[in-house]
Amino acid sequence: LRDDLITANLSKDEDSMTVWIAANLVTPFHKIVGRYVLDPSDHSAGLYNYSDSAIAKISALVATVLSSVLPIAGVIVLYFVENTLARIGIIAGMTALFSLCLALLTSAKKSEIFAATAAYAIIFVCGIPGR
Repeated sequence: LRDDLITANLSKDEDSMTVWIAANLVTPFHKIVGRYVLDPSDHSAGLYNYSDSAIAKISALVATVLSSVLPIAGVIVLYFVENTLARIGIIAGMTALFSLCLALLTSAKKSEIFAATAAYAIIFVCGIPGR
């Protein structure tokens, strides 16, 4: 059997998460599911084409889920931690994780990442004094 040819038509403006999904997840997806649900774009060559808009939507979905889960997870973790120093460390770690996710999952400018990270950190700083 010949291997299927798979292409992802991405524009140069895609964020790094979308590029990573195209490079690392399209082929396994195709081998498990895609070849059975997608018709080849060229039957004689066995060529399959996954649209950039579909890959970008998956990337946006991942980013949306993470942006919803990270603040909630941080608040839940902080609820169970009573030590103030430990809470400050958790806030620092969660804020760094949020900033990293923004940098990797979006094509936001550095100033936008900085502003969003500051707003994210404020959610937690308000919860330091008490439980």
